[in-house]
Amino acid sequence: MSNRQENQQPVLPRSGSGGTWGLCIVISLLFSLAAGVALIWISIARNDLGYEIFKLQKEIDNGIAHITKLEVERDSLLSPYVLHEKAKELGLRIADPGQIRRLID
Repeated sequence: MSNRQENQQPVLPRSGSGGTWGLCIVISLLFSLAAGVALIWISIARNDLGYEIFKLQKEIDNGIAHITKLEVERDSLLSPYVLHEKAKELGLRIADPGQIRRLID
């Protein structure tokens, strides 16, 4: 029996290193899950923001096109030829000398 006792190594209590590694793995998995959810949320928010910017840019472009059309229409209505024809239609004529008086402030 003494031979057996000499060959056996003494049993030492575990320091809990297996539990520490398990806790580290669980914490890293939870952190990875949280990071993944945050990344997906940021990606969705970025896509929504990009779509909003696209819509607003389209509205701006439509507004600029509308302003350009209105400017062309204004310029055509204020052209001398159109004004002359409108004056004829309304019975207006060029003022005679002495009919125009200027007021000085």
